Amino acid sequence: MSGIPAEVVPLAVATAVSPLPLVVLLVVLLTPRAVPNGLALAAGWAIALLVVGAVTVTLVGSGAGLDERGTVVSAVEVLVGLLFLLLAARQWSRRPRGGVEAIVPQWLLVADQSTPLRAFAMGAVLVIANPKNLALAVAAAGAVAGASAESRTRAWALVLFAALGTAGLAVPLGLRISLGTRADGLLSRWRRWLVVHGTPVACGLLAAIGWLLLLRGATA
Repeated sequence: MSGIPAEVVPLAVATAVSPLPLVVLLVVLLTPRAVPNGLALAAGWAIALLVVGAVTVTLVGSGAGLDERGTVVSAVEVLVGLLFLLLAARQWSRRPRGGVEAIVPQWLLVADQSTPLRAFAMGAVLVIANPKNLALAVAAAGAVAGASAESRTRAWALVLFAALGTAGLAVPLGLRISLGTRADGLLSRWRRWLVVHGTPVACGLLAAIGWLLLLRGATA
């Protein structure tokens, strides 16, 4: 779609395959109220992406001309790129080594007691309180604000980012809805794989997106 920056798509893909919300969703989908809780978590995630994006676009675009927006967006991309590289290095240094199992956070162990309202809040918190996911949403919204001054184009771009950024959650959720409890075995295997391999995957994504944003912001 004309006016929507190309950077939105890779940032949305990186958001969609973020391991942490996928692990949380897989835990929720193995609970007795799997579908309502899963839908609520995905809704909280998608709405939080939209809200963060809208706030960022408003802050970056308010009272600024095109040249000023471009400067602000470049600065945001450089800062977010550096943040991603630092987070990648930090997570890589803390990864489990020598066959040691990853430590499952205590708050994740109680995710199976979620209600739809709690799951919705958890989905929103996974965007707002997680530096990586928050930075991805801010970076995408910054690119949107710098690419177009039209409110309609910006809105479509943010909706596209939120939709693509939620696609990763839609896959296991769709399986659980369509297959019911027959999907439990597959979902359990996916959860175990993500717990073991989620950190290396996240580090690779953070490093790749970080370099992309850093180079783009520095050469803009």
